[in-house]
Amino acid sequence: MVVVTRFRWFGWFVVCVGVILACYLMSSRVAAERNKLADVERSIASTQRDIRALETEFDTRANLAQLQRWNGDTLKLSAPTAAQYVRDDGQLASLALDGQAQAQTAAAVIPSAPLDAATIETTPAAATDMPPAAKAKPAKAVLASVAKAQPAVARATAKPRAQIAMLDRRIMGGSSLGDLMRRVGSEDAR
Repeated sequence: MVVVTRFRWFGWFVVCVGVILACYLMSSRVAAERNKLADVERSIASTQRDIRALETEFDTRANLAQLQRWNGDTLKLSAPTAAQYVRDDGQLASLALDGQAQAQTAAAVIPSAPLDAATIETTPAAATDMPPAAKAKPAKAVLASVAKAQPAVARATAKPRAQIAMLDRRIMGGSSLGDLMRRVGSEDAR
């Protein structure tokens, strides 16, 4: 009995080591199963991507016959021949089809400020009603009349901009933007 009591601590030590080893083996087995599951999920995702790619390819090939029919009936497209390729930009620039090639460009759209309707209407009327002697004014007189017309145009264009600026101040004013900034500041302070 004395021997049993002396080796009791050794028994507890062996039991504790056994429990620790069992827990370690169980956790490593769980980790291995998780890794296998992650591999299976990756494999499933890869297979689904492959299936989608193959479905797209099948759909494209199924439509290829229809596209060939359209090309034969309507579009009349063909693959380029070797003679249609050019070596460099210079050869491309010198290329003229049938000697009548014209470059077509889109018209440039230049935004301008809105003009006053009264200014637009009076300018053509003044130019057509002038007698021939009045048209031969010296250049200084013409420049002076142009200088007088420019402030009227400037006043006509400045008014809408001022209205826009007031609208911006109203939208971005203290009541809306200031309140928003105060709320953000109070949330940051928390």
